[in-house]
Amino acid sequence: MEKVFLKFDGREASQGRLHYYEYTRSQYATARFISTVEHFRRTQKVAQRITRSVAVEILVETPKEGSFLEVLFIKAQETAASAIAAPLGPLISFVWSTILPRSEKTDSDLIEMARIQLATEKERTKQGFQESERMNALQNIIESQSATTLQALTLLQNTLPENAAYGRANLDSSRLSEINSEMQQEHENQKLLLPHKAAFQNIDSDALAQLTSRIRPMVPEMALPLKKSANTLSIGGDNESKPYVLLNPTNVAEITEKSLDDEVTELEIHVRSYDRDRGIGKVTSPELKRQLNFAVPPAKQFALLENILESMAVDKALLECRTYRDKSGEISSLLLVDISPIYGR
Repeated sequence: MEKVFLKFDGREASQGRLHYYEYTRSQYATARFISTVEHFRRTQKVAQRITRSVAVEILVETPKEGSFLEVLFIKAQETAASAIAAPLGPLISFVWSTILPRSEKTDSDLIEMARIQLATEKERTKQGFQESERMNALQNIIESQSATTLQALTLLQNTLPENAAYGRANLDSSRLSEINSEMQQEHENQKLLLPHKAAFQNIDSDALAQLTSRIRPMVPEMALPLKKSANTLSIGGDNESKPYVLLNPTNVAEITEKSLDDEVTELEIHVRSYDRDRGIGKVTSPELKRQLNFAVPPAKQFALLENILESMAVDKALLECRTYRDKSGEISSLLLVDISPIYGR
């Protein structure tokens, strides 16, 4: 059996209590979420209804005091015919990282931290008459408008909150702690997923998009106790200190406000950066109102890597993508279908 924990923290949950109506609705949504992901693991198909053939046997352990910690034991159906050769836990982590990638606010805050630290390094260089490799790394983050997970953790290690520039950028100790938690979680998830990378790269891109579209409406129900009973919900596996995801009202809204267009759109773009570890890049285009993130489905990351790198080396590229839109209908991010560099223009 695999272990999954759900931990509500803050408000009533800190006393080991939740509002009953919120709790029961949350548990029903969580059962649907786990059954949907486990069925997808076995079949690589998205169940439209949770029937007896789809449902997974889930046992629950008594909640613990000090927070509302609930431990579930999942009797995953291991068969030789499982479509995805990975345990349920890493697949749950993978699904969360797909529907809730690093926020744009965290990206912009990391870039601002790089600017502050670059200014500090330049001052040190003036005083010591030395070139700094760290300056080059910081300059690269600023120019690419992107920081890898390890670069982000290095930025956090070198942050001095007493520097007044952080306060002017609204990067107080509380916000820096939030970013650090997000980056530590991102780093731990990358380590968890690495042994199963090949299995996730074999997931059909359309099936994955269908799965995430099916799951998004479940998230507000799972997080319903965040309305009155708790401030956060963490979901993880064997190690309570290393959750797969930490939900709060802000990122729950981010998940539910997105919708994915069915049609493929062509855009002439400039690739600003690409993080091959996360499969996330940044593009600009005269056809877009602002710089946007694009995500590369795991099944296409290896096949399209050369094209992405070649597209970064030229001024323009042709991007085929599906667009995510927010509630107002504005394009908020892109899901890459194909990309090719445009030469000689």
